[in-house]
Amino acid sequence: EPEYTFKHALTHEVAYGGMLQERRRALHARIIEAIEMRYPDRLAAQVNGLAGHAMRGEVWEKALHYSRLVGAKDSDRRAYREAVTAYEQALEALRHLPESPDTRPLAVELRRLLANVLTNRGQYQRSITLLGEAEALARQLDDRAPMARVLGTMSWARRDMGDLDGARAAASQALDIATVLNDPFAQAVASYRLGQAFTAIGDFGRAAELFRGNVETLASGAPDPARLATWISSRAWLARVLAALGEFDEGRRHGEEAVRL
Repeated sequence: EPEYTFKHALTHEVAYGGMLQERRRALHARIIEAIEMRYPDRLAAQVNGLAGHAMRGEVWEKALHYSRLVGAKDSDRRAYREAVTAYEQALEALRHLPESPDTRPLAVELRRLLANVLTNRGQYQRSITLLGEAEALARQLDDRAPMARVLGTMSWARRDMGDLDGARAAASQALDIATVLNDPFAQAVASYRLGQAFTAIGDFGRAAELFRGNVETLASGAPDPARLATWISSRAWLARVLAALGEFDEGRRHGEEAVRL
């Protein structure tokens, strides 16, 4: 069949703009199917294009799926501006799907992930607003684990914006929930955030206690990336607070181990 190439972006825009919306949606949906069939083992390299076509084609389930993958990839490589766009697209796609037991936790987690990225970009107020929405949605779920994650992220955002009382309160709530759930990793994440809050207010002794607990707790268990990252970060922060306490030898040991890990 004939193939057509646009040599100028304006030509492409005019041709695209002259198509009926329904025709556009159908073509974008077909392009998604073609890419998925042609690159079944290499879809990770195609997620940006797939997310774009899914959004334009209004294939909302796939738009949600691929936009989340793009957001995670961009966040991992610290491309925070692009990650914000991707997670916003994922939330937009989610709004077009019927509410169900599967979509409710996603509504919480996507807001938390977007708030994470916004906090990294220094957009604290918008991050806090999203986390407030996520907290309200999490309270409606019969699962307290999402609430602990939201509160942990809330503690980080509030600490960065200077609300140290709010940061400590949020992290304490997260730790209480994780303890009730008997989830060691969730407890470690909450302890890490609480330790950061105590460091910010100058209570280095309490912070050291929390970070030491994390170093011991996370020494065992499967070394998955999230667990390892929390372990390394806990050692690094422990080195920092031990230095503030004048315990330089122990602090140096933990710092060097963090670098090695």
